[in-house]
Amino acid sequence: MGVFERAIAEVAHDPGGWIIIALLLGFLMLIFPWRHPRTIVTRRTYKFPPEAVWAAMRQPHPNQLSESPDPFDPAVVTCVYKNPLLGAAGAPMTVRLRILLSEPPVRHVSRVEDLNGRPFPFGEASTLSEAVRPNAGGCEAFVIFEGDMTTSFQALRTRWLQARMLAKIRRQLKRGVVVGS
Repeated sequence: MGVFERAIAEVAHDPGGWIIIALLLGFLMLIFPWRHPRTIVTRRTYKFPPEAVWAAMRQPHPNQLSESPDPFDPAVVTCVYKNPLLGAAGAPMTVRLRILLSEPPVRHVSRVEDLNGRPFPFGEASTLSEAVRPNAGGCEAFVIFEGDMTTSFQALRTRWLQARMLAKIRRQLKRGVVVGS
């Protein structure tokens, strides 16, 4: 009997062993890298007009230092952000975005071309869509990420970031600090 067979035989007699194996497999599924396409949709309803929600969605990020269009390709925008992980002394983070579709105040679709001069880790075909749809009491806002995820942890973090983004919109609307509304 080999080592693996002995380990399975020991676990078969101890129900706590199966729990440990299940937890280890669950942990491995969170961190084990494999690429699979994923669509993550986060939706919120607001009691504000669609134009105000759109203006809040399109506000510059607080960490954004600059935004400049590419002189050779008008569909590409380069954004420079303070890197919150490195603090004030850290090098800024540069993101090149390709605007695939922009229909204010309904929908905006973009794709990250590169991040600090390197390919985007979620695949070249990854897109981020922001959409606003009017309803009876105000409007619904959607943030949709479509791309390759390598771990379930990335999917959970992406959903969390989208929820934070939509919560920030609600705070801005309630405080009335939306530029252009």
